[in-house]
Amino acid sequence: MAGDQIEFTWKNTHNVYMMKDKAAFDACTFDSAKLIGETSGVKHAVKGNAGDIHYFACKVGSHCKDGQKLAVTIVATPAASLAVRVSGPKHVCICMGMI
Repeated sequence: MAGDQIEFTWKNTHNVYMMKDKAAFDACTFDSAKLIGETSGVKHAVKGNAGDIHYFACKVGSHCKDGQKLAVTIVATPAASLAVRVSGPKHVCICMGMI
């Protein structure tokens, strides 16, 4: 539905996987997870409808179990725009874009 993108940036050694579902996200199980990127600055298009949740995590070492993961929820906003709510262990960001 939307072509908005999330950009993942970091220092040191990390990667980003899109998790299969909430259960995999909660358990840090990477079976059927999709590699998004291993280089800082990787972008991922967020697609879906209001209420859809996308789950992301780092597979390096114990990063996921240590909380290096986030859930992205698509929320409806007025005037045909799309907001993406990004939740992680230390921060929350609401990112806005037009569809």
